[in-house]
Amino acid sequence: EEFVPLEKEIETLKLYMDVQQLRFDNGFSYDIDVDKSIDPENVSVPPMLAQPCVENAIEHGLLPGKDEGRIGVRYSLMDGLMMLEVTDNGIGREMAAEKIPIMKKESISTRLTEKRLEHFRKVLKEKQISYEIIDLFEKGVASGTKVVMLLPWKRIYS
Repeated sequence: EEFVPLEKEIETLKLYMDVQQLRFDNGFSYDIDVDKSIDPENVSVPPMLAQPCVENAIEHGLLPGKDEGRIGVRYSLMDGLMMLEVTDNGIGREMAAEKIPIMKKESISTRLTEKRLEHFRKVLKEKQISYEIIDLFEKGVASGTKVVMLLPWKRIYS
């Protein structure tokens, strides 16, 4: 499906993160926040866009030696688009690339996400649909990564 209810997307993401918490002995915590202006039951979004970002955050940001890892997922509206933000307090992309040499290459999931968003940009003629990875720093030291996507969304009419 090109779009699924946001409520279903969030439930799938929670299940994924719960399994990962079990897998990694609760090595991280997470929070999913939906802006009050959004009714997750009555809004649909493209599926499985947050999950690869969360997976990258866990596998490459938090697990290579981060105590008290945190992942935040936030959905909000901006300029008529759904803004999805996935933030972690991991070791940062540069350090991850040093610890995990394969990280020096762009990940397959990143390329696939960019292709999916390019599809929506073309089909919907919406130039603002975007994907950005931001390195976070605190006092000059890498303090995590933030992925920001502007996505199409639809209202569900019942």
